[in-house]
Amino acid sequence: MNSTKLQRLHQIQVEILNEIVRICEANNLQYFLIGGTLLGAIRHKGFIPWDDDLDIAMPRKDYEQFLEVCTNYLSEDYLLDDYKTNSKYWLPYAKVRKKGTIFEEGATVHIDTPKGIWVDVFPLDNVKHQWSLAQMIQALLVRVLRFNISVKQGVNIPRTSLKKLARAILSPLGIETSFKLLNRVMSFWADEECEYFVNLGSQYGYKKQTIHKSRYLPAVKAEFEGASYCVPDDYDYVLNRIYGDYMVMPPQEARVTHNPVRLDLGS
Repeated sequence: MNSTKLQRLHQIQVEILNEIVRICEANNLQYFLIGGTLLGAIRHKGFIPWDDDLDIAMPRKDYEQFLEVCTNYLSEDYLLDDYKTNSKYWLPYAKVRKKGTIFEEGATVHIDTPKGIWVDVFPLDNVKHQWSLAQMIQALLVRVLRFNISVKQGVNIPRTSLKKLARAILSPLGIETSFKLLNRVMSFWADEECEYFVNLGSQYGYKKQTIHKSRYLPAVKAEFEGASYCVPDDYDYVLNRIYGDYMVMPPQEARVTHNPVRLDLGS
């Protein structure tokens, strides 16, 4: 992707972000920039130069309410993409997509599913401790259920003997049941007083993503692409926990992107 296309992609993703923030502010919902987006905000005051996605997170209660209010609040230029709105969906978090655009990844070329440019919206779930046997079991169940869903939806083709065996064992468990179980497992402690948040949808792993709520709250503002957005209160702790010395630029070979096989930035 050349720099002109990447810049336009970033502009569209910020448009989507602003639509999400508009809905959050209208409904008093909490959100945070997270992951590489948070890193970009702190290190670059915008996108990481080679990054091609944008991530935010919400506490589970706010996340569920956001999904509900999107029915009435989301502009007709965008769509909410999750397992309730899309029978082909495979992820444990939602996406908000821009209509009239395409960002197609190789794993979904053969799947009839929305492929517009998106912003990822992750739920932050309650957990009681930074680590425990119960949370280890929770994380394992999430991995198993995610695997089953991704295989059945065709985005994950098992190639090892172990994965093929897992597919066979899980074959009686349908997609709808798997999603219901996945949400129950992820939000197991939703109604209890807990000191920690965990992002179970993250690629960075359960332990790194189990973080005390005081590191997130109260949210503060940071600059991102010329505007101010909510970030975790102790963003330095969060970034160090996930990336280590995050102010050091990674080597060229580590600057990974999604590499879309088809890109349409719309009109």
